[in-house]
Amino acid sequence: HSTVLDLGCGTGALGRWLTTQTSCTMDGVTLNETEAQLARASYRKVVIGDLERLRLDQHFATGTYDFIVCAD
Repeated sequence: HSTVLDLGCGTGALGRWLTTQTSCTMDGVTLNETEAQLARASYRKVVIGDLERLRLDQHFATGTYDFIVCAD
């Protein structure tokens, strides 16, 4: 039941697996709308943006996370 921020979530494959296996809550960031549409099925919130320019504090200011994933 952890909360996870997935930086670079892509289409949400990791989030789908984690929510199925561990019942965690996922938020994510991906680069384009097509990937975001696929990821939204398993993520509470998906933000579209470039991680090198995106202000994470503006999109996830109230959130605290048990884990932050930067896998890809």
